[in-house]
Amino acid sequence: MKKILTLLASTGLVATTSATVVSCENVKSLTFAEGMDAAKLINASDVLKENIAEGKLIADFKDDEYKSNNSDIKIKGKVTGTEITTIANMETLYSMFNETKDLKNEVTSILDMTVYGMSVAGKKDATSFKLYVVKTTTKISEKGKGTITFKNVFSLKIDIPQS
Repeated sequence: MKKILTLLASTGLVATTSATVVSCENVKSLTFAEGMDAAKLINASDVLKENIAEGKLIADFKDDEYKSNNSDIKIKGKVTGTEITTIANMETLYSMFNETKDLKNEVTSILDMTVYGMSVAGKKDATSFKLYVVKTTTKISEKGKGTITFKNVFSLKIDIPQS
């Protein structure tokens, strides 16, 4: 999703980090697929591997917030936590959960798409974090007017394995 958001930068979308509180949404629960667990999830994500040591988070995972520099493009919602999905690990991460195995990004064009990503929210020294599946819908007209909407669709509290 970061690559797609990078492409959207040409339309004036800017990413920043903040620690604001997120309002409650109707978010469904994630469940691990058979044979999957927290340790396998952590090993599948470089971001998680690099930020977990001795059974706890070694950094804060704050909210990624996106703002548009173009007044004709409206941003709705936001990404809760820090994005962990990359093009390289997307398929692996999706296969780890029953609810995301069959998720498919729908890209008609750079101006018309629905894509999914995963993010993590947690505080330094915590022994758990919250994993979110984020749906990003982009609808921008040829005239450059439209919306980009972020919505949490699934979540799961992940307890970090202790040695």
